[in-house]
Amino acid sequence: RGGIFSETAVNDLNELSGAINDILHLAYDAFDANSIEMAREVEPMEEVIDSLVAAIKGRHIDRVTHKACDVYSGILFEDIVSNMERISDLCSDLGIFVLARSNPRILGHEHEYVHNLHHSNNQRYAKSFHDYYDRYLNRLGPNLLEPVPTSPESGQKTASASVKKSDKHGAAVTEEKKTEGRKTEGKKPAGNASE
Repeated sequence: RGGIFSETAVNDLNELSGAINDILHLAYDAFDANSIEMAREVEPMEEVIDSLVAAIKGRHIDRVTHKACDVYSGILFEDIVSNMERISDLCSDLGIFVLARSNPRILGHEHEYVHNLHHSNNQRYAKSFHDYYDRYLNRLGPNLLEPVPTSPESGQKTASASVKKSDKHGAAVTEEKKTEGRKTEGKKPAGNASE
C-alpha cells in the first residue's frame, strides 16, 4: 500500500534478523549434535533477544509518536518483530528439549526449569546473558529521535543503556550479578547448577 520503513526501522530489523539467524543456527547445531554445551547457550540468547525486541519496539513507538513512521507501516513492523520473537521462543524450546534429553528431571517441568534458571545465581547463565546483551544491544545504535544515553561508569555512549531497567530479564540477571559469590538461599534450578 505504499508504506515504507524508515532507515532506522530497517536497521533495527536487520539487527534483530541477525540475532534470530544466530539463535536459529545455535539451536539447530545443539539439536543436531545433541550438544549440552550449545543447548545451554540458547536460553540466555533468547532472553537477550526479548530485551532486543523490547528496545526495538520502544524505538518504534518513538518513531510513530514523532510521525517518523506511518501507522500502517507501524502495524507491519510490529507484526514482523513479534513473529521474529516467536522464532526465538521456539529456539528456546528446542534448546530446553536437548537439555531434557540428558536430564530427565527437566522433562515435564520445562517452565519451572526456565523460571528457576532466570532467578538462580547461575554464573554461567549470567555471563552468557551479559555477553549476548552487550553484543546485540550495542550493535543496535542510537535512536535517532533521542539523545544517546551514556554509561555512568565510563561516560561512553551506549545503546544498551536505553533499555529500561524494569526489563524483567535484565533485572533478574543484574540481581544475579550483584549476588555473585554470595551464598544463595531457596530453590535451586531443576537439574544441576551448571545447566
